[in-house]
Amino acid sequence: MRKLVFLILFLYSFISLGSANTCDFIWREEKSNWLVNASKNNTTKYQQVRKDNHFWIQSLFIGEPTKNTYSKLYIKNITLSAQFFIKNFLEQDLSHYETFERILLEEHKIAMLGNDPSQPYSGEGGINMEIDSIVRMAQNSLGGSSTSNRRQIKIELIELYQRYAGHLRTGDEMVLFLREYINPYSIKERTKIIFSLYDPLISIPGVPKAFQPTNEFAEYDWKHTYAKSENLIYYLKSMHQTLMQIKNCGSCSQRQVLKLIAQYYHTGINGHLFERVNQSLLMSQINAMMLLMGLQGLPHLSRPPLSIRIDMAALIMSTEKFSDFFIAEVLDHPL
Repeated sequence: MRKLVFLILFLYSFISLGSANTCDFIWREEKSNWLVNASKNNTTKYQQVRKDNHFWIQSLFIGEPTKNTYSKLYIKNITLSAQFFIKNFLEQDLSHYETFERILLEEHKIAMLGNDPSQPYSGEGGINMEIDSIVRMAQNSLGGSSTSNRRQIKIELIELYQRYAGHLRTGDEMVLFLREYINPYSIKERTKIIFSLYDPLISIPGVPKAFQPTNEFAEYDWKHTYAKSENLIYYLKSMHQTLMQIKNCGSCSQRQVLKLIAQYYHTGINGHLFERVNQSLLMSQINAMMLLMGLQGLPHLSRPPLSIRIDMAALIMSTEKFSDFFIAEVLDHPL
């Protein structure tokens, strides 16, 4: 009798265990990983990040593309870098930090130089616009600039971009001022709004207090101080951890994934990882991930009445506050 009871209990526990596993498996199938679905769907795997996708192109700009002078080279390089990111995000084992850093640096190199290191882009209008700006400054200060000087400027700029591409920034802490982000004619009014949003200490997850960025306001101007380059490792490791959470978010809701994406971007933009091409790189990454989710992405400028750049919002807000702002922009203000 005892043996029979023992056998019944054993069989019951085995069946219960099997049932639990089966239910758990079904539950996980029903709540399936958004990333797994995206990677299985060939129509969204890489094709969403392409130059003929309206939503992808819209996400590259500050405001309407027709009102910008972005170069074709900018669109080409950023699209190539985002395709590189998505391919590795979906296919590579990113559990090791070294793999994540290697892919990030390679992606930055593609974003800056594309497939042709002799034709880097810079900012809104490509390298030629930056040359025009330097020439104008030279004309104002020196009284003129010859064609030969223009050619020399381009050579020096190309060499500079080639040096920066795929390399983390070096040197001491960096400072950024509000006036570089806001039209001076509206700075007083806009600053009132910003003042209600900003946090003196940003508090990036995983970054020691001593290495956090800081914000200060004075005379309708705003100063953001980035950490020294020697402390970037904390930002990079925090980004790596968050990206792994995004990739392995087995049963996350849309809002939970967006919160992680916002945190990833917020950490990267506050780290200012590279000398140049930080905003374009990070925005292309997060928009590529959101396109995989079936969302339309996010342009570089927030909706009215605030109408500030997304990177500026990230620089003045804590992670939690920015996450709420980011999710509202994505879900309530589609392209």
